[in-house]
Amino acid sequence: MKHKASRINRHERREQDETAQYVRKLLKPTKLQAVAQAAYCGGDFDHLKREQYDSAGDSLFTFIMSELDEDCEDLAQAIGRLEAARDQIEHVITALARRVSR
Repeated sequence: MKHKASRINRHERREQDETAQYVRKLLKPTKLQAVAQAAYCGGDFDHLKREQYDSAGDSLFTFIMSELDEDCEDLAQAIGRLEAARDQIEHVITALARRVSR
């Protein structure tokens, strides 16, 4: 009976280790997020953990971190996503400037 209890404990321990590893991964920024986080606003948000991104109080920061999450596969995709966002923002700025100047 002792042997069986030992097996269950090892199995439970493995599950606990896997859960802890998963939680650490959720808290740790991706490499791309870490670079962006250090650069954004001179590093003002560099102290935040991933679970704090949504409550950072800065929607642009939250957006950037969202764009650079795990589904962002590489540097080229990261740059493409942020350039697309920049282009959309420029279109909105142009539209506002035209509309207000009339």
